[in-house]
Amino acid sequence: MIHIENIFNQIHYLLESSSFLMMLFIASISLKLYILISVFRRRTTQTSKIAYYSLIGVLIGSLVQDTEWAFMLFKKIFLDDMELRFFMFWRRMSWAAVTIQYQSLSLLLESLAKRNFRLSLRHKFFMFISTLTVCFFVGTAFIDYDCLRSTDKHFLEFLIQKFTNIYSNYVLMISSLFLTLWELHKRKLPQILLKQLNLLFSDYYIAYLLPILYHFSIIFFFTNGWLFS
Repeated sequence: MIHIENIFNQIHYLLESSSFLMMLFIASISLKLYILISVFRRRTTQTSKIAYYSLIGVLIGSLVQDTEWAFMLFKKIFLDDMELRFFMFWRRMSWAAVTIQYQSLSLLLESLAKRNFRLSLRHKFFMFISTLTVCFFVGTAFIDYDCLRSTDKHFLEFLIQKFTNIYSNYVLMISSLFLTLWELHKRKLPQILLKQLNLLFSDYYIAYLLPILYHFSIIFFFTNGWLFS
């Protein structure tokens, strides 16, 4: 039991290190950039354009969020006493990237699961909401560029942030996942589509899961004291 506790303590110490976490995000950014460049080099057909551009949107949105975390950790390590406008600016761009990523991911899932995929009224409605959300965060980032701290934000911005979390994670993604699973349940997935799914998602999820260690580390910090107290 003592050995297990020592192992958890070492993992705890490692995940608590800002330098290690920054290296983790830099590795994730590098891998995603490599995947993004590889995707740009691939040719796309007319029938796969939506999936192609959706994958690019997912990667770009995820990259912006990773760079925001990397900037935050860099500031914590080297510029902890400085309040720089750029960090708040990029944090707002990261909120815009959240909507871009989940909107693109929902379209990517549905376009790969359905033959002859076309944008429906529901897709256009969600895209309209996503566009408004992205425009809000990007516009706020430029208009309120002098903002230095989160406490200086307008109350409306906090409301839009909460709305973005609920909209992206629950309304948008749950509806897309349900419809995707339903479409796959209705028919057997073609072999060529299985290859496309494997090609498009395998490398991406390796890069996407790296920063999630950071979020799980927060849960681990919370439970570690309770487990061994």
